[in-house]
Amino acid sequence: MSGAAMDRLAIRELVENWVVWRDSGDWERFRTVWHSDGRMMATWFQGPADDFIRVSREGFARGVSILHFLGGMSADLAGDRARLAADGTIVMLGRDSLVVNTGGEKVYPEEVEGALKSHPDVFDALVIGVPDERWGEVGVACVVTDNESLTLEELVRFSTPYLADFKRPRRVVHIKEALPRGMSGKVLKRQLRSDVLEQLRNEA
Repeated sequence: MSGAAMDRLAIRELVENWVVWRDSGDWERFRTVWHSDGRMMATWFQGPADDFIRVSREGFARGVSILHFLGGMSADLAGDRARLAADGTIVMLGRDSLVVNTGGEKVYPEEVEGALKSHPDVFDALVIGVPDERWGEVGVACVVTDNESLTLEELVRFSTPYLADFKRPRRVVHIKEALPRGMSGKVLKRQLRSDVLEQLRNEA
């Protein structure tokens, strides 16, 4: 599929998600389809996206529901994501609840983690999404490494052949020993995300 065709599909998905998420009152995801400086220019409202979302929410609370109709569809699917490769193999993408929604694009952390783990100085890695004013969310790479000089720029440069620009992490956090794990051996992702958010707040 050509680049132009891919762009048309991405625009169509964006518009369809705009309609479904706005009309269903899914405000958190509805915000992800707007840039930080986005503006609404409707007949009944002209102003910043955040103000439009606020007045829309207030209207919903009062029972005002303006529905939109267009061709196509938008569907929510819960659980794991996978794709069927040309050779018939199934490629696991990751769990939907862990997807990082950045600038309207979906990023599966497992794909990014795989690229980061191939770096010779990275022993383990986990990617989490954190709030961002411009993009809605951005990916933070939590890497286990003993190389304290390993920078975000180096990780981005290394992962460029494997990852599209929007999939590359925007921040990096060094983990000195190991990722926190429970008794079953699974990474305690909620705990790690909470710790990372606290660290980023302290750095701000």
